[in-house]
Amino acid sequence: MSICQCYSKTQKEAIAILNKGFMKMFVGMNPYQDALFFKGWLKRMMVTAAVAFYHYHREDKLTRDIKKMIQNIFPEGDSAKMRNKASMSLVKNFSPPYRIVFNLFVIDGFTHEEIAALLPSSTGTSQNHLLTARTILHQRVRRSLPDKYWKYV
Repeated sequence: MSICQCYSKTQKEAIAILNKGFMKMFVGMNPYQDALFFKGWLKRMMVTAAVAFYHYHREDKLTRDIKKMIQNIFPEGDSAKMRNKASMSLVKNFSPPYRIVFNLFVIDGFTHEEIAALLPSSTGTSQNHLLTARTILHQRVRRSLPDKYWKYV
C-alpha cells in the first residue's frame, strides 16, 4: 500500500491502484513462484499499475478541461446546438491532423491507442497532435473572447 500511496494523491486513488496491481499479480503469478523474487516482482507490478492509472486519468482530466473551457465560454443559457457550432468554428480551421485527433479524442471519446490504429501514426503522435490542438484552441479563445477566457483561466 505504501508504494501506491507514493504515486497517488488520495487514499481512494491508492486503493484503486492497489486493486489493479493485485489483479495484475494474480493474472501473472505463475512465472514468479520463487519467494526470493516475489517481493521485487510485486513492487514492480504496483509501480506499473500506478503509472498506468496516472496515464489513464491524465487523459480524462485533459478531456474534462477542454469540455469545461467550452462550457464556460458558451454558458448553459446558450443552446447546446449554438455551443457546439461556436466551438466547432474555433476547431474547424485546425490543420487536418490536429482537427481529426481533437475530434476523435474530445468529441468522440476515442483513446490514443484507438486513434493510432485508425490513423497511420503512433500513440505519441496522437498525444502530440492533441496537445498542439489544445494550445491552438486556447490561443484562439484568448484572441476571440478575451473576457470569457480569463474567467476560465
